[in-house]
Amino acid sequence: MPHRYYFDGPLLEGTTIHLAKDELKHLKNVMRTKKGAEIEIINGKGALGKATFAEEIILYEVLEQKTPVEKGLALALTEPKVLELAIEKATEVGITAFYIFPSHKSKLKVLSDNKRDRIEKILVSAMKQSKRLFLPTIEFLSKKEELPKKESYLLADFNGESYEKSPLAQTFIIGPESGFSREEIAFFKEELGARGVLLSDAVLRAETAAICAAHLLSLC
Repeated sequence: MPHRYYFDGPLLEGTTIHLAKDELKHLKNVMRTKKGAEIEIINGKGALGKATFAEEIILYEVLEQKTPVEKGLALALTEPKVLELAIEKATEVGITAFYIFPSHKSKLKVLSDNKRDRIEKILVSAMKQSKRLFLPTIEFLSKKEELPKKESYLLADFNGESYEKSPLAQTFIIGPESGFSREEIAFFKEELGARGVLLSDAVLRAETAAICAAHLLSLC
């Protein structure tokens, strides 16, 4: 199976693609791709380009995929390693949008530019690894009130109902290591109309809850 590489731009049949340094280095030095080998180029916007590796990478075919229904995760800020794992695995199973925000019990209230850049690279890597064609969007919010109110929200809740599949766009709200405060839960349910959903009878780590929620959404 041809390996995939990311190109941040339009993919058009017959055009020459100039990969970024990191992608080109991966192609040549890590994958040791030989001249004449078939490769695939994706742009995270639903396009899949096919090309033969040569001095110039020229697309000889481009396929397009329809935009999927949004499946989102609204994640309270956690330790960077926990957040990165959750985002990586959720991307692999099909989450298309992430909203990151600080909660009352978040140990970390803001992510540095370096951490944000690292997460964006993880998104690209997970998209390529899972053979998906759409790069998830990600928004770093300064407070929960910035969560878009047009969404249909589900809230991971021990007192919630069983999850029911839906063909409509949905976003799961997942708390930090110590959970949400009563005030936050009230906000999600009253202001955002979030419906409580039971993920498991067991107490889950933040990253495990995020991955479980992502899996449920992917079944729709």
